Amino acid sequence: MVVGLTFNHLFSKVNIRVKQNKGTNERDKFIIDKITLRNVKSKGTCTALHSWDVEWEYDNTTKTFTKDIPGDDIIDFETGIMLSDEGLLLLPQTISANTIELEVAFRHGLEGEDDISKFESKTYRAYLPNTVKQWEAGKSYTYTAQVSTYNPIVFLP
Repeated sequence: MVVGLTFNHLFSKVNIRVKQNKGTNERDKFIIDKITLRNVKSKGTCTALHSWDVEWEYDNTTKTFTKDIPGDDIIDFETGIMLSDEGLLLLPQTISANTIELEVAFRHGLEGEDDISKFESKTYRAYLPNTVKQWEAGKSYTYTAQVSTYNPIVFLP
């Protein structure tokens, strides 16, 4: 006998990929030191009458997620660095303009500079774009953020 399971995961899986902006600093080198995601709703009450009728009520509690990246590894254009290896399981929530903040701390070396001690440290902040209006339960979202020295953080579509 086959039994069909008709449930969905209540959380959203979210991740941030940080890469070097290939268009502006193509020949330069970047080392990502820290990625921080702030103001993510982290506490709420879920009411589920049926698997298709789920409602969340949130309080004002938020959480910050930080990943410190040890070492002096130069990031590449394609892979970059992920905030979480597995993705963050977060409460489904509305993504309004200027609410969830991404901060990236990195070191930048100009083309031809191989002495990492001469790389310039920078920290840039940006808000997640609200192109996705809501993180939905059971869905996965990956934001790709490119860093450069000209246009600090740009999110790819």
